[in-house]
Amino acid sequence: MSEKKNNRRKVVAVGLGIIGIAGLSLAAASQLSLSVNSNLQAGVEVLADCQTATVGVEFDSPAWNAGSFDVDGATLTNIDNECDGLDYIFVVTGAGDAALQTVTGTVGGTSITAPFSATDAEDITGVALTIYGDNA
Repeated sequence: MSEKKNNRRKVVAVGLGIIGIAGLSLAAASQLSLSVNSNLQAGVEVLADCQTATVGVEFDSPAWNAGSFDVDGATLTNIDNECDGLDYIFVVTGAGDAALQTVTGTVGGTSITAPFSATDAEDITGVALTIYGDNA
């Protein structure tokens, strides 16, 4: 009887060993190697990486439109040369940081002209800018 118990234990041990090895190979197959070759930065004020200086934001002159002053663009200044050729997203925000306007493009020089649809200046509460991409 003792010999049957030992054989049964050996069979269980071998079975568990096979399951363990199979589990390890499945776990190894699910691993993923990543290589990141892009810059990604975001900020409302000072940006990092290619942009080290503070970006200036100047809204276009407002225009009177049916009871409100509307703004239809902004110029972003003081963009560092290292950002030239990278993509950007500029967002004009309103209450609760909701996006009122979004402008996308590619940085071409040290300033960005960002035209957008006429927006009531009173509704604008902030801006956000991200500069991203591969500038290798």
